[in-house]
Amino acid sequence: MSMKGDKWQDTSSNSHLKSLKSLKFLNLGYNLLSGNFPESLLTSLPSLEGLTLYNNKLSGPINKHIRVASNNLTDLDLSNNRFQGPLPEFIFKLPSISTLKLSGNNFSGSVHLDVFGKLKNLSELDLSYNDLTVIPNTNEPSSFSSLVNLETVGLASCKMLKYPNLKNHVSLRNLDLSDNLFKGEIPNWIWNLGNGSLGSLKLSHNKFSSLQKPYTFPSLNLLDLSSNKLKGDIPVPPTGIYVVNYSNNKFGSSIPVDFGDALITASSFSISHSKVVGIIPKSINKARLLRKLDLSSNSLTGTIPLDGSTGELDTLDLSNNKISGRIPEQLTRLVSLEFLNVSYNRLSGKIPQGGRWFPTFTNLSYEGNKGLCGPPLRKTCFNFMERYYKRKFSSISDDDGEETLTKRIPETMTKPIPKPTPIPSSSDGINLEIRDDVFSLLVDESSDVSKKEQMALVLRYVDRLGIVKERFASVVHVDDTSSKTLKASNDTLFAQHKLSQGYDGASNMRSEFNGLKALILKDNSSAYYVHFSSSCKRIDMIQDNYKVRIEAEISEGVIETGRGLNQEITLIRPEDTRWGSHHKRNYQNILEGVLAINELKESLITLRANGFDNILKKVNIFCTKYDITVLKMDEACAAKRNRIVGTNRHYFEINIFNTVLDMQIQEFGDRFSEISTHLLSNMSALGPRASFTMFDASKLITLTTLYPDDFTDSDRFHLIRELDLYRVNVVQNEDFSKLIPLQSLLRRW
Repeated sequence: MSMKGDKWQDTSSNSHLKSLKSLKFLNLGYNLLSGNFPESLLTSLPSLEGLTLYNNKLSGPINKHIRVASNNLTDLDLSNNRFQGPLPEFIFKLPSISTLKLSGNNFSGSVHLDVFGKLKNLSELDLSYNDLTVIPNTNEPSSFSSLVNLETVGLASCKMLKYPNLKNHVSLRNLDLSDNLFKGEIPNWIWNLGNGSLGSLKLSHNKFSSLQKPYTFPSLNLLDLSSNKLKGDIPVPPTGIYVVNYSNNKFGSSIPVDFGDALITASSFSISHSKVVGIIPKSINKARLLRKLDLSSNSLTGTIPLDGSTGELDTLDLSNNKISGRIPEQLTRLVSLEFLNVSYNRLSGKIPQGGRWFPTFTNLSYEGNKGLCGPPLRKTCFNFMERYYKRKFSSISDDDGEETLTKRIPETMTKPIPKPTPIPSSSDGINLEIRDDVFSLLVDESSDVSKKEQMALVLRYVDRLGIVKERFASVVHVDDTSSKTLKASNDTLFAQHKLSQGYDGASNMRSEFNGLKALILKDNSSAYYVHFSSSCKRIDMIQDNYKVRIEAEISEGVIETGRGLNQEITLIRPEDTRWGSHHKRNYQNILEGVLAINELKESLITLRANGFDNILKKVNIFCTKYDITVLKMDEACAAKRNRIVGTNRHYFEINIFNTVLDMQIQEFGDRFSEISTHLLSNMSALGPRASFTMFDASKLITLTTLYPDDFTDSDRFHLIRELDLYRVNVVQNEDFSKLIPLQSLLRRW
């Protein structure tokens, strides 16, 4: 009788089962049963041959003196409950028992394997993931070694330091020794267990460092060596294997060229976080039945060799490597590819758009590749050669000599320092100071006393004397805050001051202002740093209850009023607004902020790469403490409509843990784009502080690549020579050694 998954909650409601004297098999798995172990199911059913209670909420110690009515009980499954205390003694007195599953509980104490030697018909024993200390049978002969019918042994997380003696178990097919205290070499005798017919071997979460040689793999179906400390050559699995997991090791070597030959029947291969180097072998295309390929977080180089032959592939993770080249168009043929991650590599070119799944992938699949372009990324692709021939290159060639090169030194290095001139306040004066140089546009949203929506516009630039200035330009009244309206107001301002839209600028805004940023970036390819700030939202958009609560708290003295940042209705002094305080920091503080941003990004990426196991352990501890059922991570996970979507670990790690972190990383990338941080970091190479200790010619060359409209390839080539002259004439010149702020360098010129 099977009542699996019927959501029964109380064992007392099953009292009628005691009258079924001829009942042989009873399955109450996957219910909501709670309370103590239902002894009556064993004491009242004389014909019972199989009892299954797995995945319930049964708890407490089990009476060790239960008198089992049936002498024919062969199968007993109590796994994944909350039973506590020592193993009940009655299980050692079951003469016919062949399957005994006790894993995933809180059984405690010590138990010697030889006590199971009395169960002569035992074919499956699983004690994994309890709080037991299993004492292995190290001596030979032993009563446990005499169990010739034993096919499956589960001893994961049993605190074992020594290996159990399993050499005499000629029928052994499945062995799980994961999460114990083994270290050193994996003994080569383990591959000969089961008379060479071992099918599944799990040795994960130990401290193995290598495989004892010589060794020959048996005809395994599953091999799990993950989360160890394996170093050296990556072992080639046996041909015909289904699942291979080498993740979280320290190999430090490359994947063998013929590795794919062994994966012709494999469905899953993982070797992430294992310090793998070299290229991905082309033989991987022979794994035509492969469904999951995870090579993430290594140091792989070369290109992606996949040619579309792996037609069953549904999960491909190559992230956090050093892979270059293009994403193969052949990947669009993979009709089952539902998950793709090639982020944080060195890929370039246009992202393929064909096939069933590629149009559904988000920018999370591709971020961290500076050379990639096309949807879903914001960066558009262009024909480089067409653009190359349209541009006007410098007439100086490599053979023009030093005299011509000297002429390219900026005139400001040979001209006398200009006399200070009055700072104009008119529109023409601002245009005269900015000319064709770059500037920042600071936009502060506010409202006036009549509660009409308006924008305060301020221009920020460096004048000819090297002085950073913020010039109040205008207050513009707008009918609405749509991105098109805000953009039109900006255009009017530029026309008034005769300025070209050469923004240089980041944004922490959303909604309409984020749309305005998008329009600016669309029109200006070099607008890397666009910043908007909002001081006051429209009063008519505030909910009535919010307004009433604020007024009440002010009258009660809970909220104090006065001057300060971001006061509603009034537009305070520019230096007190968020854009004012943000942009008046010196460049050293900005650089420290850039470093902090990069460190936080790396921390999030590292957490995504290595943090799941640590969090999983904490979750297990929490669940155990509060009597919450813990799922087995290697069991199948069923989504909606009972569709199997992989293991529980795959679901919680890939679909939840990684997805949430990817959202955080994407959000952080939107707030602080890689280009913006690179812009600020590279600009620091010009700083004269501490005798130009921050001068870095390579950073300045990189800086020019952010402005493709202003620097051609030829310009960059000649700039290398000019920077050498700059180093001689300025960096090594004592007259410039005491300069501190960047503008002081401009004034010295």
